[in-house]
Amino acid sequence: MKKKSNISFVFCQHLASLFYVLFSSSAMAQIVPDNTLPVNSIVTPQGNTSNITGGTQAGNNLFHSFEQFSLSTDSTAYFNNASNVQNIIGRVTGLSISNIDGLLKANGSANLFLINTNGIIFGPNAALNIGGSFLASTANRINFADGSQFSAKAPQNQPLLTVSVPIGLGFDGNPGVIKAQGTGHNLTLNSPFSPFFRTISSNGLRVKPEKTLALVGGDVTLEGGKLEASEGRIELGSVDKGIVHINPASNGWNLSYEDAVSFKNIQLSQQSIADVSGFGSGSIQAQAADVELVSGSIFLIQNQGKKLSGDIIVNASEELRIMGTSRNGTIPTSLVNETLVGDGGKIEISAKNLILQDGAAIAAKTYGVGRGGDVFVNASAFTQVADGSSSVVQLPSNIITSTFGSGNSGNLTLVTKNLSVEGGGEILTSTFGTGKGGNLTVDTPESTRVIGYLLGASQLSSTILTRASGSGNAGNLILSTGILSAKDGGIIGSLALGSGSGGDVTVNSKNSVELVGVVPNVFTPSSLATATYSSGNSGKLIVNTKKLTVRDGGIINTSTRSTGKADSLIINASDSIDVIGRVPGAVNPSLINSSVIDSNKAFQELYLLPSELRGDSGSVTINTNKLNIGDGALISVKNDGSGNAGIININADTINISNNGGLSATTAVGQGGNIAVNSKYVQLNNASISATAGQQGTNGDGGNIIINTNILVAKNSSITANAFEGQGGNIRINTKGIFLSPDSKITASSRFGLNGTIQINTLFTNPVQAKAEPETIRATPEIASVCQGRSGAVARSKLVITGTNGLPTSSNDLQASNLSWQSNLVPGEAFNNSEEPKSYLSEEPTQIIEAQALIQDSDGNFILTAKQSNTIVPNALLSASPCSQESHVSRILPVTKTTQKDD
Repeated sequence: MKKKSNISFVFCQHLASLFYVLFSSSAMAQIVPDNTLPVNSIVTPQGNTSNITGGTQAGNNLFHSFEQFSLSTDSTAYFNNASNVQNIIGRVTGLSISNIDGLLKANGSANLFLINTNGIIFGPNAALNIGGSFLASTANRINFADGSQFSAKAPQNQPLLTVSVPIGLGFDGNPGVIKAQGTGHNLTLNSPFSPFFRTISSNGLRVKPEKTLALVGGDVTLEGGKLEASEGRIELGSVDKGIVHINPASNGWNLSYEDAVSFKNIQLSQQSIADVSGFGSGSIQAQAADVELVSGSIFLIQNQGKKLSGDIIVNASEELRIMGTSRNGTIPTSLVNETLVGDGGKIEISAKNLILQDGAAIAAKTYGVGRGGDVFVNASAFTQVADGSSSVVQLPSNIITSTFGSGNSGNLTLVTKNLSVEGGGEILTSTFGTGKGGNLTVDTPESTRVIGYLLGASQLSSTILTRASGSGNAGNLILSTGILSAKDGGIIGSLALGSGSGGDVTVNSKNSVELVGVVPNVFTPSSLATATYSSGNSGKLIVNTKKLTVRDGGIINTSTRSTGKADSLIINASDSIDVIGRVPGAVNPSLINSSVIDSNKAFQELYLLPSELRGDSGSVTINTNKLNIGDGALISVKNDGSGNAGIININADTINISNNGGLSATTAVGQGGNIAVNSKYVQLNNASISATAGQQGTNGDGGNIIINTNILVAKNSSITANAFEGQGGNIRINTKGIFLSPDSKITASSRFGLNGTIQINTLFTNPVQAKAEPETIRATPEIASVCQGRSGAVARSKLVITGTNGLPTSSNDLQASNLSWQSNLVPGEAFNNSEEPKSYLSEEPTQIIEAQALIQDSDGNFILTAKQSNTIVPNALLSASPCSQESHVSRILPVTKTTQKDD
């Protein structure tokens, strides 16, 4: 009878337990031990609280095992552990997911581990009240230092539990998901130039300061979830198979994934947040195949103290996607590491592909005396920074390091095979304070594309830029790529808006550089540039490539719009440089230049620019095989202010300037710039080379032009070094042959001042200088290629420059006897040629036939001929028609003293 009574009691106890599990209210927990331990867990309900006692303790480890483990809303699971317990390790061996929407609580400073391979879901009311770190995982087992394991599969025999510390998580494949739900963060941002304002929330998963909060499972998803570990660590890991190592750290654990075989995915949405802000040293790490942050979600470190901040590290074996903004459009989806006092930590990204879209950001900032953190991006295949947000508050997608205080900004390094910056995207380092902006390094072995602008009212250009908006200097930019393309307003360079100087920019492009087009309506050009808008100087710009193309309004330049100096521009293009055209439908030319630019009044007011410009433009140096300038395009140095223009140095095998293209070194008030050209062959067709000063009708001497070339051919073109009130410049041409059409001219004049000098030397013999006394020059020296056959007249002219007092006549005119023309570069200094004058008159005068072509004989001499076989100079640039049908050959004569015999 007693036995029957005991059986009935046990049956009723199990029935009551079953009733409790199946029919408990939503305010009750569903925590059921599985009785698989040497000392089993005991769960005692007390109101909304489930007191968990018992379990098996081994050293400082306390083990619990459950068939089910869930917490409904407002319920509590209280692990009532002894004070000497360091690690509470719980597993779920049944088949159900753990739904936790209540409070997990433990005594003392114990760490809490919870594994359920089926999955774990934290509801919006889930919370933690533990003294140590917390790890939730859907791993199959926990590994210990002595080689033992605590498996989530119910063992056949009760294990001998270890006193060793847990060192890893083992995944066998297809683990369950971990999900954290919530209402999202409530961060506010007063402006893009201010730090985040954080409001402490009572909900979400939070551990004590300097502890670790880790979610490691299959897919890990935060849907408005909030994770907080002030000054501690947040670890998000998504693993399919392999081992995740648990390494001790000063603020909990640091997880490592070198033995993980394959990964799942991590997603944060609905303004989810992982936040380790505090008084320093907090860090965030995420590891998965794909990592995605959308709709205002954020990884945030805000260092509010003097200690060194921690790091944000994201490793995505496939793709990292950061997209969009918060619901009100003010908070970008982002990775942010900012410091208010101490030094900032780094942001380090490793992925196959990196995608930033719709206003998303990766940012390291400093607002105080501390140095900002560095940003490292390594995307093995592709990086895209594209498309600003489409909300009322337009935010460009960007990767940025910046300083707003006295601390220096961090450096930004981006390494990827292909880079695309589109739709107003930005990659930049900047300073808004006294600190120095960071250096920007971009390494893209295949291609870099900077395309377009942000749609909407702002029309912000896509940029790769270093910028100084305060008194601190901008950082330097080094861009190395295979192909560089900036189109439709894309900008690459360094900009100084404050008193700080701009940074140097170096571009190394293995194959080509292309700058094409402008932003429609506002005409912001596609640019490779360094510029200053204040007293700071612009940086130096160096371009190394094989082929360079600038067209449809694109520009390469160094410039100043204020009192600062524009630095030098150096271009090395081993194959060719093409500078072509203007902005379609506008007058803005394609440009390579260094300039001092006078802005309109509205622009001056916007950027607080002075009305008087005192800066100097820099020099432009070009080294290439083939240089082509056409359709209104220019290579220039220019000064619209009171300063001087710079110098243009061009070294090219062949130079072709056509259709209103030109080389220009001009000033409004100051000294004209200098132009030096070294080339085997220079061809001008409806083109100009100009070093003119005083374009506003003021003082300023004309610049100097030096051309060293084998052949110079000009049709309807000009070479000028003129001035208004100042002295005309100097022109010197050293050549084996010079051919000018009647409508071409070479001038070095001044309207109200002294004229300059023109010297043309050939290399056959010692040249005779041409001397033009400034007070007597009243006409323009002219070299003409047109000849006239005269019936009954003796042709006494050859292709030489001749005349008296620096006034050469046309080759159409007969030369008087014993005439000579001498010139020297310095007025007043005579050049004495001791060589006896040579005569080049024919013994028997013949009818002159105008040359149609230019050939070179076996001795290297250049010969004019009426025939067109094996020509090297197009006949269109010599003459439209011959003087007669007779065949005639004339050797090109050196410019020297010329005498004639009397008849």
